[in-house]
Amino acid sequence: MDGGRGMGMRLHNTATERTYRYVRLSIVGAVVLLGVGIAVATWVDGPLGSVSATYYSSAHDVFVGSIFAIAISLVALSGDSLEQVLLDYMAICAPVIAVVPPLIAAGEVPGSTCPETAPCIPSVFLPQIWTATTSLVIVGVLGVLLALVLTVVQGRMTPARGLALAGAAAIVVTFGLWAWLAPASYLAGAHVTAASIFFGLIVVIAVFSAIRAYRVCRTPRGGTVYRTLYTAVATGIALAVLFLLTVIALTLAGVEAVVNSPVPLVFVGEVVALGLFAVFWTTQTIQLWDGEPERSDAG
Repeated sequence: MDGGRGMGMRLHNTATERTYRYVRLSIVGAVVLLGVGIAVATWVDGPLGSVSATYYSSAHDVFVGSIFAIAISLVALSGDSLEQVLLDYMAICAPVIAVVPPLIAAGEVPGSTCPETAPCIPSVFLPQIWTATTSLVIVGVLGVLLALVLTVVQGRMTPARGLALAGAAAIVVTFGLWAWLAPASYLAGAHVTAASIFFGLIVVIAVFSAIRAYRVCRTPRGGTVYRTLYTAVATGIALAVLFLLTVIALTLAGVEAVVNSPVPLVFVGEVVALGLFAVFWTTQTIQLWDGEPERSDAG
């Protein structure tokens, strides 16, 4: 065998492994940054009603920046497997979570102009929301078109890749048309919708990771450990999302026990989901530290 060729291949593989490794670590780092930002904002501004309310706090830049960092990292993990395609879809939804804040009640944020009768997004934030939304839609469309052109030029177009691109285009166009045709509805629901899709997809990915745990690991014992961890993450995030949607629905319905709860229920649910998201990426970083044996081409 050609020793030089073998050494070159090894260097290439090592560089690829390190890239994937550090991208995953970057996701964990971004979550840690967000957590620290939330803690500091709580100390400076007082208790937050939700993690998403960090948008309105002194940690606004940390909130938006960390979520965009996660989105870019997810794109960097892009590939042909179904899980990697789902990561791309998460990357499309993540910026919407960052730039469209949740509704807040009157008095929840100092200086807010929301009426006593209904939660809202203070009008001072609307220009930046619309600028960011418009920019995201334009870049999203350009990104999908670029991916389509590159796939065709490289001769890699297959029904699976075409379907994946169509799914990405559908997400971008749906959010764009929603913002354009029903702006009030978009402001009220885009954050919750994008977050639900984002965490719903990580649940699916965690389930896939649990299913293939034995194939990836070198020992049955290792496979059992990772399958247990991924199953716990998938179950925990699914329950957290269900809990959050229930709390939001009961809050909008005016259920007094939820509205006046001494415990910030939304904050608790979001912290659990965010923590489990970090656990997933920490687990996968450790499991795949030496390579990407699970990656398969969809073509």
